[in-house]
Amino acid sequence: MYKSTDVYLPISDLMDTENGGGIETTKKEFLKMKQMRKSMENKDVRELLQNAMDEYSGWHFEGKDSMARSELGMNTIDRLDKIDAKVLVIIGEFDIKDYVEIAD
Repeated sequence: MYKSTDVYLPISDLMDTENGGGIETTKKEFLKMKQMRKSMENKDVRELLQNAMDEYSGWHFEGKDSMARSELGMNTIDRLDKIDAKVLVIIGEFDIKDYVEIAD
């Protein structure tokens, strides 16, 4: 589960294997989430996202609290200053508030 300041991504809820879930179901449900709605409205983007999800193994969906913290016990956002490389961050007008703050 990833909790941001304005969105909740219920990855653990999607990965409900007791009710017929699993990696393939989780990947399908992920694309139906509210946060994906705007992207999925665009046919070209929808096809690209569907292809990416079809090819993705889904390994991080199975990890225990894998989207919340690293093995170091820190949020990734708290370690961005440790990146020793030039990066270009691109955000869109429909990105979640956290992504906009991280980009700044």
